[in-house]
This record gives sequence, C-alpha cells and structure tokens, in this order.
Amino acid sequence: MKYTFNEIEGFQQHLDIAIQKLQRLQKARLLENNPSVQFTLDTEIQELDTKIGELKKILSEVAPLDGHSGKKQGQPSKSSEVNFDKKKPTELDCYCCNRDDHFEPVIQFLEAQHAQSQLHIFLPAYPGDAPESFVTRVLYHLFPRNNFHSPSTRCNGGRGEQVNTMKLIETDLRPTPNIIQNIEREINTYLQPHYPENIVLFYRLDLKNWKPEKKCHEFIGDIHANKLPSISGKKLRIFYWLDPTGCPSGSGSFARFLGGKKNQLEIMKVACRRKEQICFLEPLPPVRQPDLHTWFSRLCSHEPAYEGVVASIFEGKEQLPMSKIEWHLLPLFQKTNQYR
Repeated sequence: MKYTFNEIEGFQQHLDIAIQKLQRLQKARLLENNPSVQFTLDTEIQELDTKIGELKKILSEVAPLDGHSGKKQGQPSKSSEVNFDKKKPTELDCYCCNRDDHFEPVIQFLEAQHAQSQLHIFLPAYPGDAPESFVTRVLYHLFPRNNFHSPSTRCNGGRGEQVNTMKLIETDLRPTPNIIQNIEREINTYLQPHYPENIVLFYRLDLKNWKPEKKCHEFIGDIHANKLPSISGKKLRIFYWLDPTGCPSGSGSFARFLGGKKNQLEIMKVACRRKEQICFLEPLPPVRQPDLHTWFSRLCSHEPAYEGVVASIFEGKEQLPMSKIEWHLLPLFQKTNQYR
C-alpha cells in the first residue's frame, strides 16, 4: 500500500512515542512491588509490544513518494548541505534551537540553590515538545565536565536499537500510595560513595491519572517536607515532566493545557508556590520560524544559505513541535561526525 510522506512521518512519530513509553513502563515494572499494579503494567507492556510490531511492519514495507514535496519516506530536509562555517553542530546543538525563556530561569534557579542537597524542577510539556531534550540541554550546561550520574541517560534510538547519545529518557511516576518509597528506593541506589557528587533523576507524570486533587497536594507536600533521603556530599536534582495529554484544553497562559476549571496542572502549580527547593516552569512552547533562523545564524555566516532550508522544514506553517525540528537537525550532527 502507498502512503504519503506525511502519513509515514505520522507512523514514525507513533513508533517513537510507543518505544519511549515501553521503556518507561519496563523501568516502572522493575521498581513496582504491588502485584495488582504489576499485572496492569504487564498488560500495557504486552499491548505496546504488539503495537510496535505492527508499526515496524508498516514502515518496513512502504516506499512512498509525496506528490507535493517530492521527498521519499523518512527523508529529512537537505539542511546537511548548509555550510557551517562558524561552528560545526554538535548533538547538544540539535536540542537548543529555542526555549531560552525557559532555559535561563531554570539555570538561575539551579545555580542560586546549588548548595541545597535536593532541588526539584517541574516542567509541563506535551511529548512532541521534547521535554527530554530540554532537560538534556540544562544538564550539560550545568555539568559541562559530565560530572553527574543519571539512570535516565540510557536512551533508545527510536527504532529499537541502543545508541550512544546524550539524550535522557524518563521513568513513569504513578500516583500510587507508595510513590515516595519508590523514589526513595531508586535514590538510595545512587547515593553510594562510588557515584559522582551530582545525581539526576527524570520522571514523567501522566497528569490525567493524578486525581483527585489531594494526590497532587500530598505529593508536593512530601517533597517539600524533605521525605526523600539525602547523604552528606551528594546533591540530588529531580526533573518532573508533567504530561497533560488527555487533559482538557482551555485559554489563558496555560491555553494548551488548562480547561475552564482547575485541572491537575494548575493544582500542581498552586501546590508548588513559595517552595524554596522547587522550580515550576511555564509550559514548553513549539518552535517558531524565527527560532530556527536564530539557531542557523549562530552556526552559519550567510543567511541565504539556510533561508531555503528553514522554509522547507516549516512548509508554510508558523510553528512546529520540537521533536519534528530535531528530526531535521540531527542529520547535521551525524554528517559532521562521519569525518571525525
């Protein structure tokens, strides 16, 4: 069967998300002790395995040509032909083309509170906005000598193979009665002398499961009360990705996230107010054309050389999710590394 480029791109995005979710579920299964929750996780893992197999089968059989763009399946824009005469792109560059308004406040918070043994950062974002890329950017700026440890750095390449990459992958955090104990168990694993001073954890909270309101307040209250373990000489930094997929949409500053009444994201934000060790960020935005223009200008001297590339990536749209932008930018890093 023939598929358009956009249809195949949709299949690939579904596959990438399914593989990332499978990894989260598998890790959550290892940490879970409750038999009923274990059974639920096993069922979800089996269903995802089936879905991933079906998507891989579709992608392995198709070879379409999009009638509008002329691109073959899986072919990103020809941005690899741009002359990067100012600076060769690195993998980290590919995660840094926007969101400076979020990056600067969180860096200021982490540096101002650097002496604290525990810090917590809450980050609202949809999966397509690539929150794991934002956290990766923050960590490698904060720890330029790579002097931190995180189990989240074990990442999957999107088609099932393991790859060497900076990019983090999150662990699902479910609102179970023993949630703090689950985090505590993982923390104790890394608060050992042979691990570096800085320990980083990266969790995903599926907000549609965080009901009623009491669960949100109890969780934030436990964090603020320092119920998590700490050891002298170790610093713990925990990032919480708040995923609002499936929650009502509304208007206002949380237009992509909130409904007409308070939902879990607003409840979390209220619960985090005036907590010294907690930073609650605004929702991650999509990438706009000027963001990508700025990104290229930092690496290239001649604007005409990349104007067409930016236009071909956006294809008339005003903005795109970060995950799609990365799909175009990562080949730049890969081509650069072929000659190292």
